Amino acid sequence: MPHCFTKTVDSYESANVNLTAQNNGTATWALVSLVAWLASRIYLMEFDYPKPLGYSIALLTLVPFLVFLFRFFKAVRSVDELERQVQLEALALAFPLTVLGLLLLSLLQMVAPLNAENWSYRHLLPMVFIAYLFGLMLAKRRYGLSETAAEND
Repeated sequence: MPHCFTKTVDSYESANVNLTAQNNGTATWALVSLVAWLASRIYLMEFDYPKPLGYSIALLTLVPFLVFLFRFFKAVRSVDELERQVQLEALALAFPLTVLGLLLLSLLQMVAPLNAENWSYRHLLPMVFIAYLFGLMLAKRRYGLSETAAEND
């Protein structure tokens, strides 16, 4: 095999190793963010607390998520153009779907007051992630990166 091909393969494999290591850290911080959000939500719903403590808890919950965002963007910057395109398309679908959910919720609240225990902005949070995962699935299928496409080869 010519040297130029060997060098390309070696650099591609090392790039994948680096991406895997970064994604592991990204996934860990995503999990830490989820646990922090759930713990904060349970505490704020179930216990009596002074308002300054409630504000502090809400703001401190953002710290792990900000670390996750930093790690996520760092991981995306380190991948090839195809994976960047897949991520961009996933986010490009998730954002308008999230706006659509917010628009619908705000209009429905104007027509009839919705019970905050069943329909509120906090209920949209899981829908944001579902929209992103849906966009990611569609983008991977479009570029032939889905699990079923790999099995068919």
